[in-house]
This record gives sequence, structure tokens and C-alpha cells, in this order.
Amino acid sequence: MNFKGKNILVSGAGGIGVGAGVCQALDQFGARLFLNEKELSKAEAATGRYQNAVAVSADVSDFEAVEAMFNQILQDYGPLDGLVNNAGVGLTKLAHEADLADFQRLYSVNIQGVWQMSRAFARQVLKAGKTGNILNISSVHSFATSKRYALYCSVKNAVNGLTKGMAVELGHQGIRVN
Repeated sequence: MNFKGKNILVSGAGGIGVGAGVCQALDQFGARLFLNEKELSKAEAATGRYQNAVAVSADVSDFEAVEAMFNQILQDYGPLDGLVNNAGVGLTKLAHEADLADFQRLYSVNIQGVWQMSRAFARQVLKAGKTGNILNISSVHSFATSKRYALYCSVKNAVNGLTKGMAVELGHQGIRVN
């Protein structure tokens, strides 16, 4: 696989989990990585792990911040070729014991953020007349869950549904969504 010359944005890329593994693979194949974190310092700290990485900051649940980040990347580096929606928060509370703040944080990051990032990416790619790929990170909890994961399970099911729907909507326009 050759990703040389490809611009790929990975949200939640500053940690050491799934996002880091995705970045390592993409880096190995020559992609220019845009490492997104809510806190720029976290993204900046991660850039040293990769050969061609740029730190970008935006809270994926903040509509205006996401739009500004995409506009800045476009202005400085050109259109993106790929998006990995990896940013997410967890919640391990019984559904009836969670409060509204828990629910809103979980849903604003884990599904609203995926939609906002995917929306901005698709618009940028279509406007540029290019093709592209969106990869949404879900969870095994969307298929088989356990106690204290009902809300987390529900939001990851929403990610699966959004992924399937956007795949149908964007596939014929050259944007693959998995």
C-alpha cells in the first residue's frame, strides 16, 4: 500500500491506543498525518512519533472548531484524502444512574463529533472533485455489551448506523465509508 502524497486526518490521535496504531500504519505507508486532539499540546507531543505529522486542534463536538480546522488544513495543505474518526469518550455507568451531563458528553463526542467531522470531510472532498475514505471507529460493545455499558453501546450503535447510511449516500460519489 502506498499513501505517499495522501493527507489523512485522524481524530483522537494523540494517545497510545487505537488512534496511535492507525497512525503508525498510515505513517509506515507514507501518509501525511494530521493529528487531531482537543488540546493542541497533546497533538504536538504525538507528532514526534511519525515521519510526516502535523498537529491540529479542535474539539470534535464543537461545530465551529471542526469547520475552522478543516478550513485551515485546506488552506495550508490542500484537500484531505482520508479521515479516521477515532476520537471518543467512554462511560461505564448504569444507564439509570447516568446524569444528563454524562449522556450529553458521550453523545456530543462519540456521534455528533463523528457526524461533524464526516460532514466537513465529505464537503471538502466533493468540492475538490476528489475521492476519499472515511473510517469510523466503533466498538465490540455495539454487538455484545455488558453491565454499565448500555449508553456506550447505544452510541456506538449510532456510529454503526451513521457509517452504513453515509456509505450508501457517499459511495456513488467516490467517498468510501467504513
